Amino acid sequence: MYSRNCIHGALALLLLVLPVECAKRPMQERQAISDVTRDHYLLGKQHLEAGNWPAAADQFQLVLSLNPEYVPAYEGLGLVHLEQGDFLKAEQCFEEARQRDDTYAPLYIGLGRLLLAQRDYLRALDPFQHALALEPGNADAFFYLGKTYVNLGRYSQAEECFKKALDNNPAHAQASEAWALLVLQRTPPGDPPAEYVGIAKKPLITRADLAALLVYQLPLRDFCGSGEGKSSVSDSQTSWASEAIKEVVACGLMPVQANGEFGPWQTVTRRECALVVTEVLLKSTADPRLIDPFVHMTSPFPDVTEDHEAFGSIMLATSLGIMAAKGDGSFHPDDVLNGHEAMKIIRTLREQL
Repeated sequence: MYSRNCIHGALALLLLVLPVECAKRPMQERQAISDVTRDHYLLGKQHLEAGNWPAAADQFQLVLSLNPEYVPAYEGLGLVHLEQGDFLKAEQCFEEARQRDDTYAPLYIGLGRLLLAQRDYLRALDPFQHALALEPGNADAFFYLGKTYVNLGRYSQAEECFKKALDNNPAHAQASEAWALLVLQRTPPGDPPAEYVGIAKKPLITRADLAALLVYQLPLRDFCGSGEGKSSVSDSQTSWASEAIKEVVACGLMPVQANGEFGPWQTVTRRECALVVTEVLLKSTADPRLIDPFVHMTSPFPDVTEDHEAFGSIMLATSLGIMAAKGDGSFHPDDVLNGHEAMKIIRTLREQL
């Protein structure tokens, strides 16, 4: 009797387990297909970014053969057709994506890029703005919206878009370059050296870079004069930014060292940048008391004491929102600036002038 009950119990348990095991297999198979689909899609994106259109198209089409409802693949295939100049097929792919998921932001970026390529700039605004409504932090949407504004001659709006693209993705090389080129475009006659365009991409900036940013982004002549009669600095004559260096030295914004040299190849720390920001504000406002309110304040930064040589300048720059503490609440005065950070600081400074 005991063994018969055990047998009956085992059979009952087996009947319960079998449906569960059978149900697991389709789920595992679906997951495997999903993983393969995603891998092929990512490979297609890599080919797309590398400019290998046929290989990208092959991967996106393979994805759709595995899963005809995979929306990103339609968007990717649309971008391939766009790059190849087949606007009709590109539009068809973007529309296929929209029919399947009208909340997928990248498809609207694709539609906007299509209109941008067709020079229909006014109509291109809406898809990019719609993409940002769906994904407010989408750096690509900000970048292409900025490009559209440039083509419409709305340069302030374009610059704001490039800034937001970099705020959301500091490594967005296209936005960095577009921002630098736009600043060049809006600079008065007298083209800056070609090296200036690459400052935004630099991981570490030099004193020569900072001098160029000050000259080509700020209205120095409004408070420094024309700079006539400015003398060259001994170690800067061969620097690509020699003219900019002469101008900032003549204006008193960046001092020479005790030995009379400027040090154009030396990197710029956040401490030095705060000092330069203060000099610009002092010159532009002609108010020597700007730092006075901070003399008796307690430092909010654990790494900057009240007797730090740049305490007043750091407090001034941060209180105006021109510079900010790092994520840990410290100022990190000895950290070297990168190009994006430097451009953002100088641009914010310009808004205060």
